[in-house]
Amino acid sequence: MAFKTPLADQMRPQSLEQMVGQQDLLKAGQPLRQIIDQHVNIPLILWGPPGTGKTSLAQIIASQDDYPFVAFNASTENKAQLTKAIAQYPEQSFVLLIDEIHRMTKTLQDFLLPYLENGHVMLIGSTTENPIMSIVPAIRSRCQIFEFQPLSDTDIEIALRRAVTDIYNLTDDQVDAKALNLIAISAKGDLRIALNILETLHAIDQKQITVAAVQHFAQQQHFSYDRKATKHYDYLSAYSDSMAGSDTDAALYYLTILLKMMTYPQWSAGYVKFHTLISA
Repeated sequence: MAFKTPLADQMRPQSLEQMVGQQDLLKAGQPLRQIIDQHVNIPLILWGPPGTGKTSLAQIIASQDDYPFVAFNASTENKAQLTKAIAQYPEQSFVLLIDEIHRMTKTLQDFLLPYLENGHVMLIGSTTENPIMSIVPAIRSRCQIFEFQPLSDTDIEIALRRAVTDIYNLTDDQVDAKALNLIAISAKGDLRIALNILETLHAIDQKQITVAAVQHFAQQQHFSYDRKATKHYDYLSAYSDSMAGSDTDAALYYLTILLKMMTYPQWSAGYVKFHTLISA
């Protein structure tokens, strides 16, 4: 049986026009957009939370340049593989796209430095970790660093709508718009999480995406790994916002998560009652 390409990979944008979110970085006139449009070849580090488009943008930048490019994943590859990648172009500058660059050891970063200094390697690195803490100063000082933000619910819904239409060929009658909204909310700014939820729901039921299915699936995902209530303030805030906006489905969704994730339901109920009064 052939491998099935994950939905997140199928939805990876191939151009700037297909990117969702990050308009503070990508709209016309912004420094990063000018660097891209004018093909300015300077080392870049794209920093931000998972699922916000860093790797996708890095691939777009690399593919539209006149230089060859090599992809290197710092979480799974080592010095021998990096040496082999550099050796592919002994007399030519090339773009080196390093995913999860924060996973590179200091020794490996130091090994890369001379190739940055002489212009052999034009680095584009993506990282979820603060570059000040994870990238050695000598490399950091040679790079322009741009910070990505979590995607808005609206941005995620746009991508989800594209997926159900372009990949799954579902109609508006088969997809509850509220269901896509709940998926976006539950993803907390991470498009990859949203697409993974959608992919799972579609695998279960290929004919429709419903609010009930999203609520059941997402609740299990959230409270199963949050028994210590480390995120309960986020959910309380979301519940409060839903109440203030008279969004009944979202309010019930977050209320169910809160009640299930708390060790003492009566404590949770008291907290929810307080937030409900504040929102009233």
